[in-house]
Amino acid sequence: MTETDIDGLLLKQTAAGIYQTDDKRTFRLQAVDREYAGRKKPKYYLQRLQGGKAEYISGVFETAEQDKMSMDLKDRIGVKTYFDILIQAEGKYIKIQKRRGSLSKS
Repeated sequence: MTETDIDGLLLKQTAAGIYQTDDKRTFRLQAVDREYAGRKKPKYYLQRLQGGKAEYISGVFETAEQDKMSMDLKDRIGVKTYFDILIQAEGKYIKIQKRRGSLSKS
């Protein structure tokens, strides 16, 4: 997925860990069940479900703020763009927004 595909996305929970957009694109937040040596471990990873297959999008990391998580996408040359994931209504909705005013790192 590209930055423009994900920025501003509002997802509604349809089942535990399963979310959909208004136009029925389906996503899954999957708990991470392994360790990452020498790196910060994501809490979840975000996948897009399409045609019976799961496409990895990004690791999802906890932040210091209770109702906010973060993720990033790399473009075709490896530059990261950071996104905030805003948790609404106790997880019934999540909104993904490009982080404003931050520098990308590769």
